[in-house]
Amino acid sequence: MITKLCFCLISISLFSANLRASVADSTLSYLLDTAQFRINDSLNLAEFYFGVPRAALTFVAEDSVLRADFEWRIEVFEGDNLLMSDSWKSTSYANSKNEILPGQTLLSQKSLQMKAGQYTIKTGLRDLRGTGRAEKEEQLLIEPFDSGDLVLSDIQMASDVKREKGRSRFHKNGYRVIPNPSEVCPEERPLLMVYFEIYNLGHPADTTYSVKYWVSNSSGEIVKTLPEKARKIAGPSLVEVSGINTISLPAGAYVLHVEVRDNQNGASSSRQRNFFVHRSRTPAASVAVLPADLAKQALRNYYDSFTEKEIDDEFDAAKWIADHEELKIYEQLNSEQKKEFLARYWVRRDQRPDTIVNE
Repeated sequence: MITKLCFCLISISLFSANLRASVADSTLSYLLDTAQFRINDSLNLAEFYFGVPRAALTFVAEDSVLRADFEWRIEVFEGDNLLMSDSWKSTSYANSKNEILPGQTLLSQKSLQMKAGQYTIKTGLRDLRGTGRAEKEEQLLIEPFDSGDLVLSDIQMASDVKREKGRSRFHKNGYRVIPNPSEVCPEERPLLMVYFEIYNLGHPADTTYSVKYWVSNSSGEIVKTLPEKARKIAGPSLVEVSGINTISLPAGAYVLHVEVRDNQNGASSSRQRNFFVHRSRTPAASVAVLPADLAKQALRNYYDSFTEKEIDDEFDAAKWIADHEELKIYEQLNSEQKKEFLARYWVRRDQRPDTIVNE
């Protein structure tokens, strides 16, 4: 089997751990998420996304800095047979305790090529400077993706997705996809970033496929629907990346639904993905009412506390739906103008301004 290891630090909300995994004798918590992608008719790429709260690790003073060392472990079983075992060590540095903040998460990723079958995955984390340790065990079914019919990969939740020309630790098909194993869309950046792949599209000239997104709540009611988008088919296998604004959704559990339709032959395929919205306060946009200028002002107030970097990050995730002129305008604005621009940006896209929710 071919493996790939990745590691980085990112700030995400730790509202909920992955619900599919069971914790055994844990004195240290960590996050675990998985997604599968097609390699060929007989192999899938199974990706495992790990996250540990940085503040939960033991930092020790060493050479004028603080240092934490920890070790990840993964084992793959088929029945009682151990097929693969691997471990890797990681380190985090800080100049002072003030740099170790709640919400910071140290991320790692493991990628395995796996044949069809039912597997038991055992993972573990050990704090090498302290006594904390944790283990998780989950069942993983590997089913080959159909080589003939239109089919979608798993939906990967991401905390950030950007195009990149080089190859970073989290590089995938021309994108840098930073995993979000918490499955939470935090209020600090209320954009649900997703990445998935589309396989077996028809590929004659001048044809299109359509992508449709909608969100349902825990009761199965549809609470958000995005406009269907038609895109050109550039090949039989393509990547879909999107940022979905969740600022109007109250805290709770939701399901993201995705449907892709080949407009040449009418074939369609769908996937869904659970996620959570965390709120420590009610977002200003969720109480926006008519007229539109009040909705814009509510969003403007919401963005008022953002730094310029946070506003840039917000627009960077949202620019997938921006037109060329908007991209040019944004580059010329100062910090305050960017906040105003982003508030107007979302209000202009409200399909039904007579409702409390910005579609």
